[in-house]
Amino acid sequence: GNTNICFFVPFFRHERIENVAAGSVHAGFWFETNLAGVRAPSNLIPESKGFIPSHQPVKTFRDNVAHSNNEFGIQYYQPGWKPRGPESVIEGSIVYRNDICHLVHGNGNFVIKGGICADHEAAVPAFQNYGFRID
Repeated sequence: GNTNICFFVPFFRHERIENVAAGSVHAGFWFETNLAGVRAPSNLIPESKGFIPSHQPVKTFRDNVAHSNNEFGIQYYQPGWKPRGPESVIEGSIVYRNDICHLVHGNGNFVIKGGICADHEAAVPAFQNYGFRID
């Protein structure tokens, strides 16, 4: 489940700068990619019609730290984050002492740029992605 995390990220259009996610049983940052639409009661707002959270580009995700989490530093899990428009950037993350640095499964159109990934059992398991890269 997604209950034992530090930062739950269901919407990507917010600025997340210089946050620290540490000591979680599961993940430091969990990008929720399983939203096909807006959930109640927000789905009653007329502007929410046709809004698909997993297709939204990230506004700013920069210089965040995820360390000493039991499983994942940063998790982008299936069915996948597939932002529309220009490539989204996850920039300058410092991720260390987790079982896995970044888990990237079923995503597309984004880049992990810069940052540090250290002291993990696995660095960046990435599978079933398209248009994903590490710079």
